[in-house]
Amino acid sequence: AVLYRATETLRWLCVLLYPVMPQATIEIYAQIGLSEDVSQINPENLTYGELLPETKIGETQAVFPRVDKTKIMNEVNEKSEDRSQKSAEEKSGSPDGDETIGKTTTESANNGEQQTNEEINVENNFIAIEDFLKVELRVGEIKVAERIPKADKLLRFEIDLGEEKPRQILAGLAEYYEPEKLIGRKVVVVTNLKPRKMRGLESEGMICAASLEEGDTPAIATFLEDVKIGARLK
Repeated sequence: AVLYRATETLRWLCVLLYPVMPQATIEIYAQIGLSEDVSQINPENLTYGELLPETKIGETQAVFPRVDKTKIMNEVNEKSEDRSQKSAEEKSGSPDGDETIGKTTTESANNGEQQTNEEINVENNFIAIEDFLKVELRVGEIKVAERIPKADKLLRFEIDLGEEKPRQILAGLAEYYEPEKLIGRKVVVVTNLKPRKMRGLESEGMICAASLEEGDTPAIATFLEDVKIGARLK
């Protein structure tokens, strides 16, 4: 009975969370032994207890594997050392001078050993862990949510972050959410973003939301578990 309830709960969660976690919910849905297309299931048609008792759990694997910080940093450091060593060797040259260097460069290009522009761009998209740690993400609870007069796209929020008073934050969510339905929701807030003024009001942070492409309906990042207000995301 315990396993049945747990699996049935997972089935519901997969359907409800598909819009914001499509790939993860598809994987979980398959792992609990269900073959339907989770993207085609209407949440309004869900009924608890529809999972067949004889359903067999499929092969399971970690959907959100734990990140080994030490291993990641070692790999980053090794790659950095390799690049530094290679750069030093290229600068040191050889006894034959520029002629040998030019010959080596030409041969490398002919052999396709040089990095393409695409590979360079991919490398440039990475950031160091130190850069990520500069961004302060904290849990906040929406206390006030309201429309701003003459601003079709903006909503004004007052968010409790465990500080002396709630922060005022403006977000372009008016086209997608009814403000009164957001009150009480816990959200992810960038708290060390430089304040800026919009429509004469100062915004003291940013609410995190997800969308796949430009123009998609954004989904506000929130939590399944009970998380303390002010807790930092790491």
